[in-house]
Amino acid sequence: MQRELLNYLSAKYSHVSYERVCSGAGILDVYKFLKSKFIAPEPKWLTEILAKAEDPVPVILNAAMGENRESNLCMAVVGMFVSILGAEAGNMALKIFSRGGVYLSGGIVTCLLPIVRKYFMKSFFIKGRFSGLIEKFPVHIIMHQQPALYGAARLGLEMLD
Repeated sequence: MQRELLNYLSAKYSHVSYERVCSGAGILDVYKFLKSKFIAPEPKWLTEILAKAEDPVPVILNAAMGENRESNLCMAVVGMFVSILGAEAGNMALKIFSRGGVYLSGGIVTCLLPIVRKYFMKSFFIKGRFSGLIEKFPVHIIMHQQPALYGAARLGLEMLD
């Protein structure tokens, strides 16, 4: 299915990268792709909400998490998105031999925590002959809403000492 997503995006964009997929805009692209594949029907209530939404991504995320109503299509979108994110994070961890671990942050990751635990970790660890090695790399999720600001403030305070 991910190969089909790549073909779908390649027809739309001149260059397809993990960054294109693993972003808010990527969630919308994955949604459109899976909708076109008839993975699950788009419920009428979701069609109506998406038509009115200024930004459809929060609507898709909320429908995946069942905050008001649940959508199987949105759950499939988020599952694929998080799986791709996990696979690339695992690739990156191996490339830089990140024995100290991988740190995930951002609103999408914290919003999707139950799904991240399920799909991300599975994709992160599936690395063929390197699976045994990467299983030793810890994965941390930063829950602070503004870690960069917090870190900068802490560094500033340390510099005053």
